[in-house]
Amino acid sequence: MINCRKELLEKFDEQLHINAIWLALNASYGLEAFRFMVSFATSLAMVENRIFIGNGNIISLILQDEILHKDWTAWLINQVVKEDPRFARAKQECEAEVYQMYLDVIREEKQWADYLFQKGPVIGLNANILKDFVDYTAVGALKEIGVKYQTPAPKTTPIPWFNKHVNTSNKQSALQETESTNYVIGVMSDTLDYDALPNL
Repeated sequence: MINCRKELLEKFDEQLHINAIWLALNASYGLEAFRFMVSFATSLAMVENRIFIGNGNIISLILQDEILHKDWTAWLINQVVKEDPRFARAKQECEAEVYQMYLDVIREEKQWADYLFQKGPVIGLNANILKDFVDYTAVGALKEIGVKYQTPAPKTTPIPWFNKHVNTSNKQSALQETESTNYVIGVMSDTLDYDALPNL
């Protein structure tokens, strides 16, 4: 949109666009760092209790993917502020709005924990443990992007087994317990023998 307005010689406030991009980056980080963590923990607790192991291992892969996205977005947030003074200004101008955005996501995750466990604890979890887990996660995730979480939070994780599901390369399961993905090996090739293809 900025380039279009430049071409049309229209007046525009470039900083407003930069601020919007900054808010979008932080909204994306909120999604990757906080959203679904209660659901991840609840689903993976089933694996810890030997329930739905196959599904749990797939969810572990999804979790790992989310964490990679989170780390990449954190790097991007930190990098644009270092490299571009317009983003440094956006960080300052939008500081309160960004922090409130994170608080809203965290509050909603805690509400989801209350909803999930409204009829009582199951599978070794309850709403309070999960809400502590959300606060614990918030401290580290916000620190990665230079934001201090103002809410009291546990110093150690309330769900110590969660971390082993983050790195799925450390896990090994019997084939009868999980889904095999060996069939995807070798499906991609950079060469193709057109003479070997059937005539259609």
